[in-house]
Amino acid sequence: MIRIDTSDLDRLEKGLSQYRTVLPKSVAASAFRNAIRPMLQKVKSEAPIGKRSAPNGWGKRTGREYARGGYTRRDARIKIIPAKTSAGEVARGFVGISSKKNRVGWRTHFITTGFTDRGGKKHGANQFLKRSFDATIEIARNSFGREMAGSFQKWTKRNLPQGRY
Repeated sequence: MIRIDTSDLDRLEKGLSQYRTVLPKSVAASAFRNAIRPMLQKVKSEAPIGKRSAPNGWGKRTGREYARGGYTRRDARIKIIPAKTSAGEVARGFVGISSKKNRVGWRTHFITTGFTDRGGKKHGANQFLKRSFDATIEIARNSFGREMAGSFQKWTKRNLPQGRY
């Protein structure tokens, strides 16, 4: 018969649950950002590169953001938002196309759902965000666990009395 002593694991789990409220949110957010970088790279590689439609846009829609072809790839971003601690979240964020001023995120829904242009030509849906998510979610989950463990160890060495970890 093999006997395994799990008392050390139980103590570690109890200690981690106590320090979860003390650990700064910035530590979890930075670990999360580092963990989802592969997802951002996949989004950039999957994003379509369209052609430039007009030098300054068209009609009332003028400006650089309307004339930019291929900027869907360049405007891919990671956005970290506050986690819902009531739901037990540690970190939360999005990987997508930025829709700030002078960015092309406003047209991402046309790419992902498809559309018919004014000439009646149908443009099919390109689910590049979904493909990127499906391909890299497991990598991001595993990476987040490693990043959090490393970040927690660094944080405890700096902020807790030595020998109590």
